[in-house]
Amino acid sequence: MKKLSIVFAAIFLTIQARALSQEEQAYLTIDTVTIQEIPDESPLLDKIETFDQVSPIKKLEVEVDTIINIGKKIWVIVEAGRPVVNIELNTASAMPSGISNWQQLAGWKSPRSSIFRVSYSNLYGMNVVDFTYRVIFTYGGNFNGKGHYVTGATIVPSSLDVAWGFTFKAQVEIPTVINLGQVENPIGGIQMNVNWVVGSVLKQSQTRASYFVDGLGALKQLD
Repeated sequence: MKKLSIVFAAIFLTIQARALSQEEQAYLTIDTVTIQEIPDESPLLDKIETFDQVSPIKKLEVEVDTIINIGKKIWVIVEAGRPVVNIELNTASAMPSGISNWQQLAGWKSPRSSIFRVSYSNLYGMNVVDFTYRVIFTYGGNFNGKGHYVTGATIVPSSLDVAWGFTFKAQVEIPTVINLGQVENPIGGIQMNVNWVVGSVLKQSQTRASYFVDGLGALKQLD
């Protein structure tokens, strides 16, 4: 019965697409896609102070040159066309093995943040999907004066506008956490991918944007 339902749904969508007028098909057809960094005018980040070590480690065995992610590896940021924000839980990190909390390190710098905008236009030049998101992370933490690590790395939605007839969903994944430095002076690095799907009755299109952040405060958009 489930297979029959799927078949009937596919047939219905095909008939529906064929029944569309040329004007409707032009409206529902994506013509151009742009991804660009935009100015970050938020005043909040300037007010965040640096962090000192509040939970010293005395007995734990910490491998400063072995860098792991003690956060999440994948999470949803847009579901059913609505932004999903949980910055307390949905973050990644590049920390030394043996650490369980960012507060066990010292020397954290103020968070760094950049905003990016994704725009989809149809054949009429209308902006049918407009999605902005923020890449944010805190960097510079060290363990007993060694290393430069990353915590609180995340991508969160800032705004989302989806025109009638289109669907949009997005998620973040963390495929790589590495040591960019030396054994005696490790530098944590994190690759973050934001994947999204734009759909209509005519077509679904999946796109990915990738970013890399590190313990020295660098943020790079990958090709």
